[in-house]
Amino acid sequence: MNNTTLSLFATFGSAIIPFRDIVDKYLGITYDNALKQVKSGDLPLKIFRITSRQKAPYLVHIDDLSQLIENRRLAAQNKTKKYGKALISARGGV
Repeated sequence: MNNTTLSLFATFGSAIIPFRDIVDKYLGITYDNALKQVKSGDLPLKIFRITSRQKAPYLVHIDDLSQLIENRRLAAQNKTKKYGKALISARGGV
C-alpha cells in the first residue's frame, strides 16, 4: 500500500469510495460531466455498482483512485523535468 492509498483511506475510511465524493473533492467538475468523461474514456477511472439497480451509486475502489492520482503526478513530474531542461538549455546552461 503506497502513501497515496494510505492517505485516501484516512480521508474516506473505506476501500470503496462513492464516485460522487471523489468528484466533489478532486475533480472540480459536475457529477454528470465526470460520469460522461468516465464513460467516454476521457477520465481513466474504473467505476462500478455493487448491484445492477439503476439507482445504485457508482463506486470507486481506493486502489484505482490511487493509481490515477499517482499516474497524473508522474506525468506532471515528467512535464516539469522536460520544461526545466528546456529552460536550462534556453539559458545556455548544462
